[in-house]
Amino acid sequence: MMRLASSPAVGFGAGAPYCAAGQEAFVRPRQLKEYDEKVLVEIYRDSLKVLEANIQHDNSL
Repeated sequence: MMRLASSPAVGFGAGAPYCAAGQEAFVRPRQLKEYDEKVLVEIYRDSLKVLEANIQHDNSL
């Protein structure tokens, strides 16, 4: 019984998938950033400005 408990199959604490993942299975995923509506509108406007500048640059060629 002790041999089974110290084997690699049980040693990682039942990591996914089937205990083969090792320590990577315990890394927390990156936390999603939450923005309020004002920040989202600002990001959207900035991206539109960049897009407009690229369109104007393409038309001048």
